Amino acid sequence: QGYLFKRTSNAFKTWNRRWFYLYDNRLVYRKRTGELNVTVMEEDLRLCTVKPVLDGERRFCFEVLSPSKSHML
Repeated sequence: QGYLFKRTSNAFKTWNRRWFYLYDNRLVYRKRTGELNVTVMEEDLRLCTVKPVLDGERRFCFEVLSPSKSHML
């Protein structure tokens, strides 16, 4: 668990810092640690793959790819 930057999927492609952790094979996040509202980013990480992003605008980025969508962290 810890803070990661998540790229938004809207037209602006901004980066937002979120508190991520794993819960029952799910990738979930909150706006900040201790907040009650939780967003499930991926329902089942066992169906996902991860690949490094070497040509991104930020260092140490990776992409989580599910069968239906992708997330840049």
